[in-house]
Amino acid sequence: AYQLSSAPLPENVEKTRFYTHYNVKRLPAEVMLDALDDLTGSQERFRGVPQGTRAIELPDPNYSSYFLDTLGRPKRVITCECERASEPNLAQVLQVANGQLINTKLATKNGRIEELLKAKAADHEVFTEMYLASFSRYPTKAELANCDQIVKAAKNKREGYQDVMWAISNSREFLFNH
Repeated sequence: AYQLSSAPLPENVEKTRFYTHYNVKRLPAEVMLDALDDLTGSQERFRGVPQGTRAIELPDPNYSSYFLDTLGRPKRVITCECERASEPNLAQVLQVANGQLINTKLATKNGRIEELLKAKAADHEVFTEMYLASFSRYPTKAELANCDQIVKAAKNKREGYQDVMWAISNSREFLFNH
């Protein structure tokens, strides 16, 4: 069951029981925040824990994070995975698409984009690094061409790279465990 494809056969599209294919699931809130940290190179800081503590390492839900709460972090009142809110809602969509946290991470002056600009890396190298950081794979030729178009349409490289990184962070491949 662990190596099943998430792409179902035509006769198994409606079947969610019996493990005919892997059921695609949205990433949990803590994993999503850590993935955004990895992609942007901007580490989220939480009060009361050592610097570098990841969201999945937080000992309890009392650490303030609007992003985590909006995306369904459980309050840990009961010991059941059923406590986690897994149904998407408008607040989650808005938070991921245009929330303060994602915009701050994209624009940070000490993140991945700034490092790549300082290194004066070629565009295809920048896109490759973004894809490796987010998907653990190399971009296809079509994806490289799309990224190139996005950067060329932007006012400058920084904004173009931010747009590419935003598109990656809002892609189905990034948001879902598949």
